[in-house]
Amino acid sequence: MRPMRSPRSALLLALVPMAFAALVARCARNPNSPAQWASDLNAAEARWRAGAVHNYTWGVVRTCNCTSNQIRPVAVTVRNGVLSRIVYTDSAGGYADTTLFQQYLTMDRYFALLDQVLASGPASFSADYAPSLGFPTDVQVDPVANVQGDEFIVLTLTFTIDTP
Repeated sequence: MRPMRSPRSALLLALVPMAFAALVARCARNPNSPAQWASDLNAAEARWRAGAVHNYTWGVVRTCNCTSNQIRPVAVTVRNGVLSRIVYTDSAGGYADTTLFQQYLTMDRYFALLDQVLASGPASFSADYAPSLGFPTDVQVDPVANVQGDEFIVLTLTFTIDTP
């Protein structure tokens, strides 16, 4: 004779498969997974391309083991998808040397840099993207584990769509 189950134990047994499915789904979307990093970057880049923004100004600052001029905040102005000007936005001001900011002269170049970073297999990668236009707002990278000084952070401080 089989023992009778209480309604409560029957409910618990019914919930086990659902809980397992939720756990599997959560593991599949692991934010620390290189596959998830690439998926999020691709989705953000698709939003950026769909927005077809070709005239914009964005304020950006980065931290890295770089020269002092490379970690000063800048405003990058892009017209028709091409760099128009780049100036420092701190109290010292002035035009920035474009050779110090090669990867940040346009949003397309910035996305290309992030694609290269992910292709190299970084030790860690974290990025947030603007919900509507997809441009990166906060990127943190550690290219090689246990190597000091190779980490970098890039923050988008401002973003404005400009009229030509």
